[in-house]
Amino acid sequence: MLRAIDCCRETGVREREQEEEAQNESTEEFG
Repeated sequence: MLRAIDCCRETGVREREQEEEAQNESTEEFG
């Protein structure tokens, strides 16, 4: 159970990082 929770947490963090990177790229284009 704990292992599965850790996997979900890691994937969530990675997805959040990818979203932040996408936002940074879009702002740089407009900036």
